[in-house]
Amino acid sequence: MSSKQKLSFGIVTSVFLVLIISIFFSFFQESKQKKIHEGTVKSISVGEGFKPSQRPQINQTFLVTRIIDGDTFEIQTRQKVRLIGIDTPELNTSTKKVPGCFGIQAKEKLSELIFNKQVRLMKDISETDRYGRLLRYVYFGENFINQDLIEQGFALASTFPPDVKYKEVFLKAQTEARENMRGLWKECYLNRFPPSRE
Repeated sequence: MSSKQKLSFGIVTSVFLVLIISIFFSFFQESKQKKIHEGTVKSISVGEGFKPSQRPQINQTFLVTRIIDGDTFEIQTRQKVRLIGIDTPELNTSTKKVPGCFGIQAKEKLSELIFNKQVRLMKDISETDRYGRLLRYVYFGENFINQDLIEQGFALASTFPPDVKYKEVFLKAQTEARENMRGLWKECYLNRFPPSRE
């Protein structure tokens, strides 16, 4: 092979290699962009309406088999679940005292919202409380049950570190319920916490 032929062969080989590398790189970039796009679409569709930092992580769903009171229920695994960030009046069934004001209504409302339904559970920081109950945010469809109970006046906002992800959301919901005298704010707390006249 002459030197001219060797030079021509070298040039052709170099061009061919550059072409192959370019095609491979383009394919790699396109595949990467597709994955990023799919991930973005998925993240937008999950928990739409929440800020990115608040977007719920969709976990396994569980069937609610028993309502214990306004802020505690049991799932099919027989584990008890305590809703994070809220507190409802006690039923006092173990002491046989008169139930707390609006305690029965709160239990009935939670039953209406989730009993015998598949709910999604999301944790904050803590796994369980001192009684061994799972600490969770609860979702049924698009409804954020913890927030709904406060907004409708069936529960009070009650957050404790380190589980404070939705503290501001819950306090805002409570202010709205109190200002509009919903539920327990009308029946139990009106005289103690009169609505502001801003």
